[in-house]
Amino acid sequence: MRIAAAAALLCLLATPDAQAGADGSLQWKSLRSDHFWVHFYQGEEPLAREFLAIAEEAYQELHQRFGFETTERTHLVVVDDIDSANGLTTVIPYNHVLLYSFVPDASGELGFWGNWKRILVYHELVHIFQLERVTGLLNILNYFVGKTFLPNGALPNWFTEGLAVEVESSIDSGGRIGGPLFSTYLRLAVAERELLQMDEITGAPLTLPRGTNTYLYGSYFLHWLAQRFGSDKLYEFVELQGARFNPLSYNIKARRIFGDTFVNLYETWRQETTTAYQEEIAQIRAAGEREGRRLGFAGEYLPMPSYTSRGTLLVTRATGHQTQHLAELLVDGTMKKLTTCRGGCDRPQEAPDGNIYYSAFRYHRTYYYFQDLIRLPRQGWRKQLTDGERVRDPALSPDGQRVAYVRTELGRSELRVRELSSGKTNTLQLATGSISWPAWSPDGISIAVSRKIGPNTDIVLVEVATGDERTVTPGPSVELHPAFSPDGSHLLFTSSRTGVYNIYAHDLAAGCTRQLTNVIGAAYSPTVHPAGDRVAFASYHHDGYYLQEVPLVESECLTIDFAELPPHPVPGKELPPPEPVASEQEARPYNALRHLYPRQWRPSFMAASFDLTLLGFETWGNDPVGQVSYTAAAQINTTTLDGYGTLAISVDRWYPTISLFGGFYQSSIWA
Repeated sequence: MRIAAAAALLCLLATPDAQAGADGSLQWKSLRSDHFWVHFYQGEEPLAREFLAIAEEAYQELHQRFGFETTERTHLVVVDDIDSANGLTTVIPYNHVLLYSFVPDASGELGFWGNWKRILVYHELVHIFQLERVTGLLNILNYFVGKTFLPNGALPNWFTEGLAVEVESSIDSGGRIGGPLFSTYLRLAVAERELLQMDEITGAPLTLPRGTNTYLYGSYFLHWLAQRFGSDKLYEFVELQGARFNPLSYNIKARRIFGDTFVNLYETWRQETTTAYQEEIAQIRAAGEREGRRLGFAGEYLPMPSYTSRGTLLVTRATGHQTQHLAELLVDGTMKKLTTCRGGCDRPQEAPDGNIYYSAFRYHRTYYYFQDLIRLPRQGWRKQLTDGERVRDPALSPDGQRVAYVRTELGRSELRVRELSSGKTNTLQLATGSISWPAWSPDGISIAVSRKIGPNTDIVLVEVATGDERTVTPGPSVELHPAFSPDGSHLLFTSSRTGVYNIYAHDLAAGCTRQLTNVIGAAYSPTVHPAGDRVAFASYHHDGYYLQEVPLVESECLTIDFAELPPHPVPGKELPPPEPVASEQEARPYNALRHLYPRQWRPSFMAASFDLTLLGFETWGNDPVGQVSYTAAAQINTTTLDGYGTLAISVDRWYPTISLFGGFYQSSIWA
């Protein structure tokens, strides 16, 4: 007798995780062009159309460079849910790029750009072209099972990211190769230790700047290969890598394309780069190093020092042995911990009443991770003063009644002033580029900011009452972190005018400028002592940031025409704005179901004792925005012909997440 039994289970699960789900108030729409889908929500359409235009421009450029086209349309998803600049790319199960619409800070690793949107799109699309390229037998297998065998995905991360950075630096008036910050990292490695070996960058190096090392060394090495052998050889290598069955034989392929293995070529690059930077270091030392008196070690993040009225220093500290925390460097040289930096302690400052203000990341309406203003009393609990205001680089007015800060939203930066008592805000400036690090003049009449529009990053003075502005340092060098002396006579800032970040003091009355430091690494974020006679700053070394102090007016005051200075470094080519793309239709409501069809099939096999042999398959899918995902699987026992099946669906369209699971099982019992 044969007995057949079937069972099915359907579960409805409400996920309480605060980070789960999606913002149900977002109304997603889509646009389509020849090679792309772009998905966006309300308020983002102008930005999405610009990204789409750049993407089509980039596609034509990369098609010419790589010599082939992608296999399908790429989905671009534009989001603005975190105060951080980035992009994320995957080609499994389909081509997908997540674009964050946050303007990169000019002082950060992504801050050397002429058009940040262009650099972002080109960088991510290089990943698309490289990673999905596969030909030959593996391509035939992929035809049946979906994108599974991707030999270019087996390349070390230094090649994948290095190629993207090499391309981004060749198509824009910025780019990370040759930028002041990446040059700082390499120069310090030569001066204070040695350039990393290939086995170090192939792994996950703990040496500062940690994860950035793969971008840094990979891009400079591939740029060297492009200069020596021609950039077309890089794309020939990608083609050869995608055509071979063994994805780990890339040194054999390198010998065929470049005449030698990556290992040997990298060692040659190390030697030549070391020699070049040794010459630059020798010139700095010959001019006389000026780094001043060392006050203490601050750790691996920019400490953003700020003097209090008592002459102590507030700093953000992260030594690698402690969690990031807010500390105070006392006049006797001891470091006192004030509080743990939950979500960061961006630019701490003390108000006249003794309270400390800074900004930190906080979750907003469950789904967003924005910076907000925090007040920390000397005695008592800290308090969050804003909710979702996106407060970056806060600066207290001299009377402690107002705070100036930068708010970045939908690809634009705003300089805002907020009254602490009433919460009333006023926007002084709106820029499509980057605004950072506002600093009040001692009389409260004007605010100095570092503003980046196009390739220039300049110090600009903005009058609070009228919004009128004056550019103090016009020109192609990078000026950051403005700060006034207590009497308002000097405006200090960081500048890359010599190719190295140093501290300068501009005499506002005389119009001349003093170079206060001459370092091998980089000098950042000056702050002037209440006495007005000395300046503390953060000095970057191979193991992190040190707090240093130099006199304010000891060096010669020179007339410097920043507009006449040559750019350091010489930037890449300047491209015109991309032509608008005429999409096939007006923006249409987003349809998740349109993109949910199965794209990958994975066979399954299991054999065991007692004549148990199972054959089956599984598949899965998700939409580009992430509203719906599913997995499905089926198996059959080849001996008893028993069948098994499961289907799991997750809907992330509203809060909470809704998960459905169904299963089927049929068994046969012979008596």
